[in-house]
Amino acid sequence: RLTPDGETPIADAAKLYWVFVRSRQPGILGVMITMLLYILLFIISALILYLYGL
Repeated sequence: RLTPDGETPIADAAKLYWVFVRSRQPGILGVMITMLLYILLFIISALILYLYGL
C-alpha cells in the first residue's frame, strides 16, 4: 500500500502516482500513463524483433 510516509518511491508508477497526488490530481492517472508507455515500448520492441529477427 502506498502511504505518504516520507520515503522515496522506487517504481516508475509509484513516482508518477505521487507526482499527481502532490499536484492534487488523480494519482491513478500516473499509473495509467506509466502502463501505457510500457505497453507502447513492448509493442515497438516486439515489432523490431519480428522485423529483424527473420
